[in-house]
Amino acid sequence: MKHLHLKKIFQHCVSYALVASQTSCITDQAQSKQELDINFERQYLDIYVEELCSVFESYIDVTDTSISCIDHCETQETTDRLTSCQYVKNEQGLVQVLCTREGSCAIPGRWTRFAGPKPNVIHQSVQQEIIRRMTCEGVAVKAFERLALELKAYDAPLFLMDAIDTAIQDEKRHFQLFQDLAGSLGITQISVDFEIDRYAVRTLLEIGIENAIEGCVGESFAALENLYQSECAQEMKIRVLHQQIVEDEIAHAELSWAIHDWILKQLPAHEQMILKDQLRLAVDQQVYAKQPVLSEEMRRYLGLTDARIYGILVDQLNGLLWQKQLA
Repeated sequence: MKHLHLKKIFQHCVSYALVASQTSCITDQAQSKQELDINFERQYLDIYVEELCSVFESYIDVTDTSISCIDHCETQETTDRLTSCQYVKNEQGLVQVLCTREGSCAIPGRWTRFAGPKPNVIHQSVQQEIIRRMTCEGVAVKAFERLALELKAYDAPLFLMDAIDTAIQDEKRHFQLFQDLAGSLGITQISVDFEIDRYAVRTLLEIGIENAIEGCVGESFAALENLYQSECAQEMKIRVLHQQIVEDEIAHAELSWAIHDWILKQLPAHEQMILKDQLRLAVDQQVYAKQPVLSEEMRRYLGLTDARIYGILVDQLNGLLWQKQLA
């Protein structure tokens, strides 16, 4: 399997982001474990944040009202989905178009459509964030099991099948680690289960598109996020958990690109172009994804990025990995 040296790329991205943002994510890690536990119980567990990345509005000054407001909104450079628009007048009586869009939050990791819509979490508490991550790990088990079932039908090479089997076992372990973390913090545990063999095997193009979105983009950024959290989460239990899984997540990102390369070689030229276009779109959506604005305490507790650090990380990853693979 071809190695992209993703670990070095991810390490560079994190180091660069911390230097460029003048951030030290270990500043307050000397704080005692007891103090952190008290803070968690009293402050962070039930903190909810505003809905800032699912729906948002923008205004465009216009003079031509003879055309649809949609035409005006579509002149905006954005990958976010337009949900509605209307002509309005501002306080000065000037005509504007109000464009309402549904933003895409940066939700990393491997998902599969067989599990239903990917959770676009906006209102979050620490409790909800851990449950979401636990859910994503559980779904990743099923996603890889489904991938194994489908690629076996296309006689995928043994090295890919073996790597997918390893990934399944990894994700089962990750899910259990999050279950254990949830239990230690008094958070309700969950189960994730849905049938993976009740649907017909998809075409290689369909499999390739999902792998490009959820693997080449989603898992690549998930691995980078895990590395960041393994260094920056102030809660020791969360920091240690990510240290335990980050190497696996990097391997899963490498696997995603190996699957992508193999599928590309099996497709006719016109389907190769479709797959490359879908990968390019997925990259754009990740690069321009909105970041939910968390309280500083909650963000540091979990080791999550703010909008500035996210922008630096994703910009570096885009230049060092995605754009090179799209070239």
